[in-house]
Amino acid sequence: MNIKCPCCKNMTIYSPENLFRPFCSKRCQTMDTAAWAEEEYRIPTQELAMPSETDDDSWLLS
Repeated sequence: MNIKCPCCKNMTIYSPENLFRPFCSKRCQTMDTAAWAEEEYRIPTQELAMPSETDDDSWLLS
């Protein structure tokens, strides 16, 4: 099966013979790893509101 390399967009084979799959080369694989390490990619999350000291937590004790 042929796919586009997620880094450079060149076509590459997606099979066990391609040691760098889903990337086309060691270079693209390394560039992607570096991008994660530099926090260039982010997984979206929702900010959770922190409970205030005035919130009623009595229900936790029942």
